[in-house]
Amino acid sequence: AGFVNAQNLEWIYSIEAAPWQKEKSIHPLKSEADAVIDINVSNQKAQYIDGFGGCFNEMGWDALMALSPQNRDNVIQNLFSPLQSNYTYCRMPIGASDYGLGFYSLNDVSDDFNMVNFNIHRDRYILSPYIKAALQKNPDMKIFASPWCLPAWMKSNNHYAGNTNGNGPDYNGMPEEKITETPTTAFKMERGYLKSYALYFTKFIKAYEKEGINI
Repeated sequence: AGFVNAQNLEWIYSIEAAPWQKEKSIHPLKSEADAVIDINVSNQKAQYIDGFGGCFNEMGWDALMALSPQNRDNVIQNLFSPLQSNYTYCRMPIGASDYGLGFYSLNDVSDDFNMVNFNIHRDRYILSPYIKAALQKNPDMKIFASPWCLPAWMKSNNHYAGNTNGNGPDYNGMPEEKITETPTTAFKMERGYLKSYALYFTKFIKAYEKEGINI
């Protein structure tokens, strides 16, 4: 891709042994003087874009909390403010994700089909403050939620992960005998579990609604 010559660009990247490396060997592509681009636009609308954004996660908030309050506010302002990146449609996990600080769900009590022990206690300290900070910058931001994994007791392997990605049990604590065949979810597809999982989602939406966050 090309860019305007007046732009001053830097390529910043991190690897495990060397974080925040800067690379300046970025060269603009010069277009041909006689190049012609034809764009045909009709009045027919084929699809809509609801918005652009990112994903709220525990590691993200953990990293932001390492900053000073002023720098943290600057980052959130730059991401979510309508005058900056203007993130308008963001995702959040229901329970642990690949960017969580550990495995957990919103009800880790085995066989609690009525979701008596459902709670978002952990989220109140991590995800909820993150989302609320973003909503302060952009109150019109929309949020959709999706699970990376259901509670482990609802799975046939009784583990949050499905496999070790070839890295062995030290990768995520999964014994070899619990590895499931990709791309199966290991969800116990029985009526009682399905009804309980639906209740899990319902309680999640209502719990966040009480926090002032609409899903």
